[in-house]
Amino acid sequence: WVALLCWRHETVADLRGRLLAAGVPEHRIYTLTGKQTTKKRDEVIEAARAAPPSAAGYLLCTTDAVQTGIDLTFCCHVIYAELAFVPARMAQSIKRFHRFGQTAEVTVTIVSVNGSLDDHMAEILTSKVKAISAVVGDGTETQVAKALDSDSEDMLLASLASKLNFNKGEDEDEPEHSAM
Repeated sequence: WVALLCWRHETVADLRGRLLAAGVPEHRIYTLTGKQTTKKRDEVIEAARAAPPSAAGYLLCTTDAVQTGIDLTFCCHVIYAELAFVPARMAQSIKRFHRFGQTAEVTVTIVSVNGSLDDHMAEILTSKVKAISAVVGDGTETQVAKALDSDSEDMLLASLASKLNFNKGEDEDEPEHSAM
């Protein structure tokens, strides 16, 4: 499973459209946003967790929807397609994936374009995380530092789609689990 985290609901919708256009079947795209009720988010998480490994896909999330109280250990690839500007929110969202019960190594990637606002924010966030980690020492610095080296968003999405073998038209009769 790949989790794509965004700051804004609009980015989740945009990424969903891009994945569909790239040929990812609708039933392999799940969404979690702050606009959903807690019950709806729980239903989406359970549906994704229950999917067989051959039906693994993408979990598109807003950072605020995955801050606390949920277990997303069925995902092991976490990609920030858009940065949260508060290090504590990023740390909390990372901990939803990397927690007790996780059996796979969790990789965290932050996508940014050189010279962009997100690139500048990544530098600021890194310095903030280093300062926080120096005091708290919870290992967040290491995960964020590893995540700062990444490819462009389009290359990353294309690479993930090919690695997960999503082909246009495949499994079209499966039910949809991605209502926003």
